[in-house]
Amino acid sequence: MLPTVSATEARVRFGELLDRAEHGETIIVERGGEPSVIVLSVKEYERLRAASGPDAGREALERALETGLRLRERRGGIALTPSEDIIEQAREERDDELLGLR
Repeated sequence: MLPTVSATEARVRFGELLDRAEHGETIIVERGGEPSVIVLSVKEYERLRAASGPDAGREALERALETGLRLRERRGGIALTPSEDIIEQAREERDDELLGLR
């Protein structure tokens, strides 16, 4: 568990928090008893940014789109049926069975 301090304590002891963060410690600052911010060193922040990459979300989206295109190619250009249509069809079939129409 990360060390936690109140916002008041962080304000009063800010220099100490800076020293602790510069020596590799990460500290949670609470406001009103709830976690509000985290104090960490620039070195740790840069490490976390490099690990996730600035375009991590964009890269994931591009991979998903490429996968969709490959699936469409395998299906001969036919798009997959939207999930809403599949659910609606299943509901209609269920209703018909319950009403004895099937």
